[in-house]
Amino acid sequence: MAFCIGIRTIAQNDYWQQYLKYSINAELNEAEKSVIATETIVYKNNSPQKLDFIWFHIYPNAYKDKSTALYQQITNDPQRKEKQKKFSPGFISGLAFTVNGTRAATEPHPNSQYIDIVKLILPKPLMPGDSATIATPFKVQLPSYFSRSGFAEGEFMACQWYPKPAVFDKDGWHEMPYLDMGEFYSEYASYSVNIKVPAAYVVSATGVLQTASEIAEYKRIGKYNADNREGTKPRQYTPVAGSAKKTLTYYADSVPDFAWFADKGFVIQYDTVQLAGREPIDAFTFFHNNSNTQWINSINYVKDAVHHYSNWIGS
Repeated sequence: MAFCIGIRTIAQNDYWQQYLKYSINAELNEAEKSVIATETIVYKNNSPQKLDFIWFHIYPNAYKDKSTALYQQITNDPQRKEKQKKFSPGFISGLAFTVNGTRAATEPHPNSQYIDIVKLILPKPLMPGDSATIATPFKVQLPSYFSRSGFAEGEFMACQWYPKPAVFDKDGWHEMPYLDMGEFYSEYASYSVNIKVPAAYVVSATGVLQTASEIAEYKRIGKYNADNREGTKPRQYTPVAGSAKKTLTYYADSVPDFAWFADKGFVIQYDTVQLAGREPIDAFTFFHNNSNTQWINSINYVKDAVHHYSNWIGS
């Protein structure tokens, strides 16, 4: 046992990850199908190298036109080619980066297909162990839905929607473009996010909802729907009378991304998950109120998944 512990300690001595802390304020414009936002990122350089620049993903630009890596991938895949027939473009605009309060310039990626990546030039090098505060406003025009982000039939889906630094690890920078077929390599980070939406919308998002009145209502409705699934019309969310808009606050720690979804017609289910030796965990599901939907048992799927993953990788 002592021998194994020694090997583990040596193996971890040279390991490092960058540290990121996001604060984002966002508002959904229902008529424009857009999101107007500001973000502030505390970026700590835990690497042994000084950084003169940071590659940033501005993924909404992947939907901007058919020259991007996203569209080229779809075009070259017969099974995905149908997605191009009807679409409205999406993009990100209004970027104005500052670093520690000083305006910072950006440069495009040398690959012309990578218009969803920019290089942020730091006003001064970020030394090992030091942190920088990076801020920018931005506006996202959501595309019609065909690949993760977008809008469709009254639902808004915001995935990979905010400017985010690419991963910098022992192998260097990983400034990979947005693709329809593929996953994302992202730095783990903490997120504090305020989302303003019209009051009638139900929002499902990464992390834990901090708005007490809203989470209490989600639990009340969700518990009823979880307990009364067969032969009973699900209870729907109704906004507070006289409220035009609401702001919901979410917090998440040590996660690789933050996504959110908004729809007036979401059915909510709620229950708790009990793991051995742990406090109960809140579990929510959100799905469309379609007849004969398999998601009527979605809360069971979530609970089973949490138990299985906990057994496989630890709670």
